[in-house]
Amino acid sequence: LLHNYIAKHKGEMAVHDRDNYERRLRDYKSEIRQTRFLRDKEELTDRMLLTSIIHTWKEIKILREQQKYTNTPVKLQIRKQTTNKSEELEGWNFEIEEEIREEQERYEEEFMRKETVYKDQMEKYEKQTQAKEEARKRIAERNKQRKGSLSSKNSKVSKKSQETVKSKSAKEDEDESIEEENAMDQEIIDEEPMLKPDPPEPFDERALREQVMTKAKTQKRQPGEPKLFPEMSNTATVTPYSQCSRREQQRQDDVTKCKIYVKILFNGKEVSRTGPRPLLQDFSVSFGQIYNLKIVEWPESIKYEVYETTGFGSGRRLA
Repeated sequence: LLHNYIAKHKGEMAVHDRDNYERRLRDYKSEIRQTRFLRDKEELTDRMLLTSIIHTWKEIKILREQQKYTNTPVKLQIRKQTTNKSEELEGWNFEIEEEIREEQERYEEEFMRKETVYKDQMEKYEKQTQAKEEARKRIAERNKQRKGSLSSKNSKVSKKSQETVKSKSAKEDEDESIEEENAMDQEIIDEEPMLKPDPPEPFDERALREQVMTKAKTQKRQPGEPKLFPEMSNTATVTPYSQCSRREQQRQDDVTKCKIYVKILFNGKEVSRTGPRPLLQDFSVSFGQIYNLKIVEWPESIKYEVYETTGFGSGRRLA
């Protein structure tokens, strides 16, 4: 809408207003591109995470089948939601065309900027090339004239011409002047040559379309593909202790012997700690305690340290 408004009322706007609208339009486009980028990135992250969750759950199911017992009630179910392929395909194509259009507009703006830089660099390159060529011609012309002058002078002297011969000092001044001019032109020739700039590449809609399509196929859910929602619950049946293998029984016994307690540190000093509580078979601990702490000043730090103990002693710090 803002783009259409600017195009419609461009002739009626003051330069300041037009620049302000165009700046706002550029900002809006930049925000839209950034939002789309973050959305696509987040969608890709979600798909990768879901794939990883499903893969891990399959490994857990295989392990449960192999060991023939289940020691945790965790259960993962994947709920599928069917989608309308024709509707999603329409929205899919619309988003692709919108992204292509925006990328084309951005490319055209960048192309104009690069073309301006290219013309400026090309002009400097051509000027330098022409200056070097003209300097070479001037040096060649001076050398040719000097050789011709010497040849003519020698001819006249040998024939004992009546014409006046230039004095030695005048000849030296002329040679010195020629050498100075040649040296100045040689400096132009010896200047570091500029690289011939390459013109900006024209817009390739086909390549851009392939790029956008490839990104959409790898990062987004395809039209008609069902939506997957993982749902975790604690409804799996845990195998009774007596039906587990001897090794699993020993592991559960070791877990039962393990106890957890927590230290509360205020500004790096221990002010309280919980009593040891047994670690349950689902690796959770229930303390069920409330601790009151009177604070006089705003603390620099409050930390909790988790310890594990299997008997007497201070225990081993876990976190």
